[in-house]
Amino acid sequence: MTAVTIPDSVTSIGGNAFYNCSSLTAVTIPDSVTSIGSNAFYNCNRLTNVTIGNSVTSIPYGTFYNCNSLIAVTIPDSVTSIGDKAFEGCQRLTNVTIGNSVTSIGEQAFSDWRSLKNIYCTPDTPPTYNSNFSDDNYKNATLYVPIGKLSLYEKVDPWRNFWNIEEYDFSGVEDVKIDESVNVKIQNGVIILSGISDTVPIEIFDISGKTVYKGYERTIHNLAKGIYILKANNFIKKVQI
Repeated sequence: MTAVTIPDSVTSIGGNAFYNCSSLTAVTIPDSVTSIGSNAFYNCNRLTNVTIGNSVTSIPYGTFYNCNSLIAVTIPDSVTSIGDKAFEGCQRLTNVTIGNSVTSIGEQAFSDWRSLKNIYCTPDTPPTYNSNFSDDNYKNATLYVPIGKLSLYEKVDPWRNFWNIEEYDFSGVEDVKIDESVNVKIQNGVIILSGISDTVPIEIFDISGKTVYKGYERTIHNLAKGIYILKANNFIKKVQI
C-alpha cells in the first residue's frame, strides 16, 4: 500500500497518470499543481484519502472515477468546474465539500454514491448539475448551504430534492499551515498529530467557532464527522473527518 505526496516542483498531473493504480491509498496534491488530466486517478480502488491543492482550477472527466474506497473529499475554492463522471462510483464517500468557486458540475459526476451523509456546498449561487443524486442520497444525506442562500437552493434541481437542507456558516474556514514541522493525519475518523512538543496544547474548533477539544493528547478520538479548525501555537489547519 502506498501514500504519495506529489512534489512541489510539479505543476500538472497528466491524464491517466495513476490509472488503475490499485496500490495507491492516499495522495496529496500540492498548491503548485494547477491542472489535473482526465482519468488521472481512475479506478484507484484503494484510495481512501486525497488532499487537493488550492491552485487546481478544475476536476476533469473521470478524475476519481470508481475510487470506491474514498471516504471524504474537499474540493478547494480554486476549482470552478467538475467534469463528467469525476467522482462516479465513489460508493463509500460520506462527506463532500464543494468549494465556493464551483459553478458547474458535469453529468454523473456525483453518481453511484451509496454512503453519502453530508454535502457542504459553499457557493452562494447553486452550481448547475444536470444529473441527479440517488433517491437514497436525497432522503438520507444533509445538504449544507451558505447562510441566507437556502431559498436559492430550494428553487433549483437537483439541490431542492434533498429532504434535509440546512444553512451553515462557512466563514473563516481556511487552510493556513504556518509550521511545516507539524504533521496531521486522519485515520478512521481519528486525528493523529506528530512533530509537535507534548507541552503544547491542542485546540479544535467546529466550523461555527465552538471549541470541541482542548488538551494535550496527540491522538484525538470521538469527534463527529465534519469540518474542524485545529490550532497549536502558530499552526492552524482545516481538517475534515
